[in-house]
Amino acid sequence: MKQKRKIKVLYLYNSPRQVIQRKGNFYYEQNYAFYGLNSIRKFGIKAKYSDKGFQNNIFTFICKRLSNITLKIFGVPIDLNQVIVLSRIIRKTDIIFATAQRCGYPLAVLKYLGIIKIPVVLTSIGLSEYLISIQGKKQTLKFFRKIFYSVDKIICYSMKEKKELIKHLSLSSHKVEFIPFGVDTEYFSPVDNIKPENFILSIGADSQRDFKTLFQAIKDLPIKLTVITFPKNLRGLNIPENIKVFYKISFYKIKWFYAKSQFVIIPVQDNSYSGGTTSLLQSMAMAKAVIVSKTGAIRQGYSLRDKFNCLLVRPGDIAELRKAILYLIDNPDECIRIGKNARKTVENKYNLNNYVKTLSRIFKDVYEENRRRKRQ
Repeated sequence: MKQKRKIKVLYLYNSPRQVIQRKGNFYYEQNYAFYGLNSIRKFGIKAKYSDKGFQNNIFTFICKRLSNITLKIFGVPIDLNQVIVLSRIIRKTDIIFATAQRCGYPLAVLKYLGIIKIPVVLTSIGLSEYLISIQGKKQTLKFFRKIFYSVDKIICYSMKEKKELIKHLSLSSHKVEFIPFGVDTEYFSPVDNIKPENFILSIGADSQRDFKTLFQAIKDLPIKLTVITFPKNLRGLNIPENIKVFYKISFYKIKWFYAKSQFVIIPVQDNSYSGGTTSLLQSMAMAKAVIVSKTGAIRQGYSLRDKFNCLLVRPGDIAELRKAILYLIDNPDECIRIGKNARKTVENKYNLNNYVKTLSRIFKDVYEENRRRKRQ
């Protein structure tokens, strides 16, 4: 029997991936940072990427100028440099997969103009929040509706974001697909020989983290809090004495912070995209009880049940967050029970293999649909 031809998919990233590879030859680190590129090959997808698009060339200066212009007009930079440099590779591929909308904007523009002929799959991480912010700018919104209509599939990690994208971009539900994110449950797993120490952990780099509410909820409590984030997320905040902050922690070391913590807190401002989801799933995979804000992204799609596999609190509610913290401090057995249930939930449903399998199915569907259109 003739073997089916493997679909060629070119992955595009916001930043060079070779830098990540040089930091340590850890398969789990690469697979996480590469959005499952290494795993997807077993599902009949021939995936590749190239960092050449980040190198300076004769187009760089012009592309940067155009990017600055689009930033002023639309509020987002549309940098064509990466796509132009990779044009030869693009011509030899079947599908382009943009892992974030920043590297996807140029693809959407060129697809709309008819310059890119092959299917484009784009991941949205916060696009809905941007679209909500420009509701008063009719021409800008009209522009984005046109370019994203030309994209073959938009993937998002939040059910609420899917609804917002369909609404604000006037797209059919077929164009936008929610898929739950997945984590490497083999790497993120309980470490038996490490006992929890006298601190709780809060981790996250995205701008939706609500450390202000967390700091107000935890001040004066008889426990230490360790925070891992970026400096910009704590700008202007008074950091209580019982909080220790780390800004530069390698991906490898993060696992050990999870393992040593008593439990994890993920405070998030209410939003429609998947802010906090990755840290949440990592913590749950480590069999940690997690207190997480019940945002739009968290309410639906990730099988979360209050006091079963996590603790859900209202976004921005200081009193409710403080009550949840005290509950877990006073009930260590509950931490263990909730953590075990959390581990089972992620292991069964939200592992990296399931994520990659779903992603491969989307690529195959998009590829076959494109072939049908060509035959018509």
